Amino acid sequence: MTEIEMILSLASALLLMQAAPAAVDGAAASADADKKICKREKQIGSLVRAKKICRTKAEWDAAEAQARQDVGEIQRTTRAPANG
Repeated sequence: MTEIEMILSLASALLLMQAAPAAVDGAAASADADKKICKREKQIGSLVRAKKICRTKAEWDAAEAQARQDVGEIQRTTRAPANG
């Protein structure tokens, strides 16, 4: 093996070592998104009743984003009248 081949081999090994954590992080993020999370939500009108809801992390995130969007829409469409 010549010196140039050895350098190229080491350089490619270093590049592979740097790329590997990114692939592992992507897999971990995907696994986190698929993880089931159960929450107990209190029912309106009751101090005691709660309903258990289980969703994936991705589904909880999507529901939270939708709720924020809905609140923003309500705030935009129901402005208080100006004093006058």
